[in-house]
Amino acid sequence: MNRNSRKLLRLERDFYNRDPQSVSRDLLGKVLVRRDGAKLLKARVVEVEAYLGEGDPAAHAAAGRTARNDVLFGPPGHAYVYFIYGNHWCFNVSCLPDGIAGGVLFRALEPVEGIPAMARARNNGENQSRPAPLDHRPRTAG
Repeated sequence: MNRNSRKLLRLERDFYNRDPQSVSRDLLGKVLVRRDGAKLLKARVVEVEAYLGEGDPAAHAAAGRTARNDVLFGPPGHAYVYFIYGNHWCFNVSCLPDGIAGGVLFRALEPVEGIPAMARARNNGENQSRPAPLDHRPRTAG
């Protein structure tokens, strides 16, 4: 059996009910799955960034709870998606118990399955009113 055909198990919300630094390390190598109609798109998590809540000046929660960042304050395991710089959608997941801010940003993915559909979605600018798939291009040093 090749590594792409193994049965994938859904991560339960309890997985995210921990320190974002621990969650971020444990997310590396996991496979993110998105259903696109009848097709599944799969990508391996290869780069993440932990945000430590109200005490982290880089975190959206640094200024306290707002309507925009409310999901970062729990409960854990919920998506937080936002648009930046006029052309990038960022996907995060909330961590820590309800009422305490924290999260993990998914920075880079390695495509595993559904690569043609990912490429089409990435190069198709007509759906800018909704989040586009994450940046699926491999990262290189330099």
